Amino acid sequence: THIIPGRIQYSTRQAHSGKSSQYLDLFMEANGLEGILLASPSPLNQPLPALASASFLQRSEATVGETLNLSIDSEPMRIEIVGMVDYFPTMYEDLNAGFIIINRELILESFNARSNKPVNNNEAILAVETAVSSQTVSAAALSRLSGVEEAIEQETVRRTIKADPMALGLRSVTLFGYLLTTVLSLIGFATHFYLSAKQKEAIYGVLRSIGMSPGQLYGVLVLEQVVLILAGLAIGTLLGVVLNQITLPGLPITFGDRPATPPFIAQNDWKAVIQIYITLAIAFFISLGIATLLLWRTKLHQVLRVGEE
Repeated sequence: THIIPGRIQYSTRQAHSGKSSQYLDLFMEANGLEGILLASPSPLNQPLPALASASFLQRSEATVGETLNLSIDSEPMRIEIVGMVDYFPTMYEDLNAGFIIINRELILESFNARSNKPVNNNEAILAVETAVSSQTVSAAALSRLSGVEEAIEQETVRRTIKADPMALGLRSVTLFGYLLTTVLSLIGFATHFYLSAKQKEAIYGVLRSIGMSPGQLYGVLVLEQVVLILAGLAIGTLLGVVLNQITLPGLPITFGDRPATPPFIAQNDWKAVIQIYITLAIAFFISLGIATLLLWRTKLHQVLRVGEE
């Protein structure tokens, strides 16, 4: 042991002895800085509960319930896998290494108990109540969360995406195509019904000759068109479900080579389909009523009965 003013040196070095050596050098001189460090008396000894992605469990060959020793930001850390999660906001499988989710308060307490350098969160996801404005929450987050320099509102991002020219154009084209197809279908249906009834006057004459009343005659006409409408809706629904699974998965917009997260899964909105069915049914029956009224005005039911000739 060597004692030098302002310095203490302790050494157990024995060269070429084959034994382990130890060297300790303490500087006792003041450097002009004074302060008090307030920290937890001892780091957390219990492992931190964590959720892990499937990729992380696969790469680390770990299972739920297992305790792992990790190094996070050059600090040793013990975690216990308590569950598995598939997706989490802003977390992506970039390197196919997966991710883990740990309680913010616990991990910050563990970091700050082990290191003299304070560690704070650099990102926070906040849920906003309806009664509180998003601007108030953003201002509070920027002032109270150290390390957070920017506030991003979900509704603002959603409005920006909806206002994108490509998205507006796609929605406009889809709506215009739907309206145009519906109008042309109604016109074609009414025209076909009227002309088909006029071309089958001889058949209707036979029906009148066997004693069918005018009401029964028009009932047959309407029933024929109703069956045609229902068959068309059934076939159209089947084709729509098939096209939904073929075309829609290719529509999501991704950034770079990263796949969409979470995956874009095409689903059938049957509530909207039922609303469309009700709208089309009302439109078709109005068109059918107009065509039937035109046939009544032409007095189709008074066509010459074959049996009377």
